[in-house]
Amino acid sequence: MCWNHRFILFLTLLSALGGFAPAGLAQPYDFSEADVLLNAELSNLNGHVAVIVRQDGVELYRFQAGDIDYDTKTRLASFTKTFSAGVILALNDDGLLSLSERLGDTFPLFEANGLGDPTVLDAWGMRHGINTDLPYTWLPNYTLAQSVIQIGLNGNLVFPPGTRLGYSGNGMQTVGRMAELRTGQPWEEIARTRIFDRCGMPEADYAQFAPNPAVAGGMRSSAEETIRYAQMVLDRGWFASQRVLSDASIEQMFTNATRGLPVHFSPFPPSHPLYPYGVDPDYGFGCWILAENPMTLHVEEVIGAGAWGSYIWIDRRRGLTAVLITDVPSGAISVMDAALGLFDIARRQTESAQVESLMAIQAGSEVDLSWVSATGSTGVRIYGASKPIRDLFDLRSAIFLTQATGASAIVPAFEHYAVTATFDPFENTAMLPGQNAVAGPDFGIPVPSASQWSLVAMVLLLLTAGTLVLHRGMGMKVTR
Repeated sequence: MCWNHRFILFLTLLSALGGFAPAGLAQPYDFSEADVLLNAELSNLNGHVAVIVRQDGVELYRFQAGDIDYDTKTRLASFTKTFSAGVILALNDDGLLSLSERLGDTFPLFEANGLGDPTVLDAWGMRHGINTDLPYTWLPNYTLAQSVIQIGLNGNLVFPPGTRLGYSGNGMQTVGRMAELRTGQPWEEIARTRIFDRCGMPEADYAQFAPNPAVAGGMRSSAEETIRYAQMVLDRGWFASQRVLSDASIEQMFTNATRGLPVHFSPFPPSHPLYPYGVDPDYGFGCWILAENPMTLHVEEVIGAGAWGSYIWIDRRRGLTAVLITDVPSGAISVMDAALGLFDIARRQTESAQVESLMAIQAGSEVDLSWVSATGSTGVRIYGASKPIRDLFDLRSAIFLTQATGASAIVPAFEHYAVTATFDPFENTAMLPGQNAVAGPDFGIPVPSASQWSLVAMVLLLLTAGTLVLHRGMGMKVTR
């Protein structure tokens, strides 16, 4: 093993031992603006709300008002979809269903009535096109099996599958019944064994519209429980040292299923001033695509949102998770300014406490990194990678090089670098492309040393002499 390989192995082991931000609260952010916002919006929140914000597992902020506390079980409405998506993805991981299979292959009634073509992915990406006049997905006088029969009997396709974004829970409810048939278990038991038990959610249930579990909108849970699920997603499918979902399943949640499709129906109003990049939300897999980088098409943020105002937010670019739990009879639109405003504050706070102006300059066989330190930081952590470091997922896959103070360091050559601010013991894992995450210098052809130049000259001389001998031996005229 060459020296470079030994060095890289050492750095990899050091990174593994170093771990990431510890559980203690020591962070530089000022969330007083969030206090002002939530207090101002309290009437729109029906006077009741519980908010938790974390970065990379470290709690940054809490806010509570009214009768909804952090552990109060609350109806979540369509917030449910983000959790039910995890159940379906777990079954896909287990090989019990496929995202590409057609609904009609499992339900002959759907096939007979022209509803067979949508796939599981169409159903969970809000592009299935199945419409019904009555909301069988949550009517409490039906079981899951009975509601799907009603969808199959009374549904119609309002657009060909995969051609539009059409917000409707009919496809999700149907796939929920498929899950029951494949496992031989009722939906809530499937959800409990695959998600709730594994993510520390003992009080969560699907009892809002019992006996109908309402796969797309019948869940009840609390802020303390739902933030654990968000952390599992941010930790790429792991919770408490147990694998809950595969890397591929987590990536599926961050995959835009409706990019470029016309909108048949979306509950989100167009052109809200706090939409990231000024773009209306698309749909992913059981969650909304809130932020997709328009240059790279890399999905950075997803959210789940419910009709009574509760939100879950996962921002992998900055390592942020948040839940806002409320119950607003007037509907979720009145909560939107509070939720999107909270997320905007969290973004701005994390970005303002990160290093800036990171530069990578070739220094012989190594690289000279320099940056502008974050105010109040105690140092930095430096990472190298062969691929761009766009978010927390990429940062965790990168190689930890060193921890340093000051505003520069000499490091081994890598294609990409990230430098994150530390605040003893907190690490700000926000990624700001071009600011604290950059491409390394293009080394091109290395410049030989004096001894290497002598060797090169000797080789060229021998090659020239050999060429002359070869050409003369073949009767060829050599010109100069």
